[in-house]
Amino acid sequence: MEPTENQPTNQLTLLDFRNTFVQGWPRYIIKPIDGQKKWRNVEASQYPLYDQDIQHHLEGKIAIGTYGKWYPVHGLLDFDEQQHCKVDEIREILEMNGSNSMLCESESKDSYHLIFRPTYNEKPPTLNLLTDIMQPFVKEHGLEAYPSAKQACRLPFGKIQQVLQPGLEFVDDWHKKLYWFDKLDEYDLARVPFHQQPLSLEIPRDSSASLPSYTKGQELFEYGLQLPHTRHDSQFYVLYYMWRRNVSLETAIAETYKWIKKKHNGFSQDIANPRRVKTEIKRQASRIYTHYTYPDEAHNTYCGWVTRDDLPEILHYTDASLPKARFLFHLVKYFYPRRVRSRVTVHSELLVKWSSKRTYQTRVEELGQLGIARRSGIYIVGRKSKDMILTWKYRHPENAVLIDERAPDTLEDTLAASYEPEELRELLKQAGMDRRNISSYLKQIFEPRERVEAHPLIMCA
Repeated sequence: MEPTENQPTNQLTLLDFRNTFVQGWPRYIIKPIDGQKKWRNVEASQYPLYDQDIQHHLEGKIAIGTYGKWYPVHGLLDFDEQQHCKVDEIREILEMNGSNSMLCESESKDSYHLIFRPTYNEKPPTLNLLTDIMQPFVKEHGLEAYPSAKQACRLPFGKIQQVLQPGLEFVDDWHKKLYWFDKLDEYDLARVPFHQQPLSLEIPRDSSASLPSYTKGQELFEYGLQLPHTRHDSQFYVLYYMWRRNVSLETAIAETYKWIKKKHNGFSQDIANPRRVKTEIKRQASRIYTHYTYPDEAHNTYCGWVTRDDLPEILHYTDASLPKARFLFHLVKYFYPRRVRSRVTVHSELLVKWSSKRTYQTRVEELGQLGIARRSGIYIVGRKSKDMILTWKYRHPENAVLIDERAPDTLEDTLAASYEPEELRELLKQAGMDRRNISSYLKQIFEPRERVEAHPLIMCA
């Protein structure tokens, strides 16, 4: 079961591991591997969690634990002092197996970590949703579920955390462990027995097009209030900055309150009324976390990305036909974070969104004729969408086209971020676009657009 040469294990970097498992802000826990058992908390503002520290964890030199991301990429069940048969029993109840979960050793004897990729109705769950669904089950069976906003959990794939999957017992390199984790099918939390959809289920609006920059929040978090009568707006930007960093709702509220107490710089009289300030912060945080779609990390992981070198191929394969190019762009973009899997589940709603209800099957058939994409006919109503296979030359993810750390949503925004107008003109000409259409398309892409620096969410509700 070793990866073959054409499987992109060499593309999996420390950045992939960090984006998948690590939330090193605002704090984390650490302990040495020298017989000492005591964990200690570290504030990231005093000592950030560097890549070298994570590398040392993976090499078994230290142990690091982090708290949960707002949109966690992984879920973990902690079996402490349990017989292996108990693990098998729980996996059977949850309908987990080697294709949708990975069993690893833990530090203590007869202790295990069962890792999976959570989803809910084919969309990423928030940390609150993951916790609400799993908590009754783990409480009944004497387990613990992670990640958590309140309790840190050891990062996976250290030297002592051997994979126990049949056929993977000798995989001891973290790159390969991450590769096999990335190949796992998503586990739909709807399978958890007797779960009830929480009443507080967050359903963010699709408002990514109006995202302001988080630079203002970053500066305010570092330096504090700069002018009188700016506390309310400044709280919004600090909360928004934390949301963009995939910090959990609970942590964002607590950290913002700590921030305003410490760094109001004498510009806020309301700080003398802590109850009022706390209430306002909670209301602002709730609106931010339920209004916007996904923070940067979750957006890039779920929606995907492309690199600059993918764009000429997309235009070439589609002869620069914009409907076809946009469809292939979205398909390649979606496959990038899922690129190590043999097959990827793609819901027909996405295919319709990328084209139309009338044309999406034609788009798939056209790509099939080119030998690029193939869609299976197997699906289960309400449980499993059809699988797709995409034949593509994947580039290194560190070359992803990002704007303000976020992958653009459209082909046009991606082209604008990647090329100068004359450079793109030549590319479109080579790909076969009619010369009469090139000028109007360039104008559409590069015409000045107003930048949104404020947002109506700043206003009190």
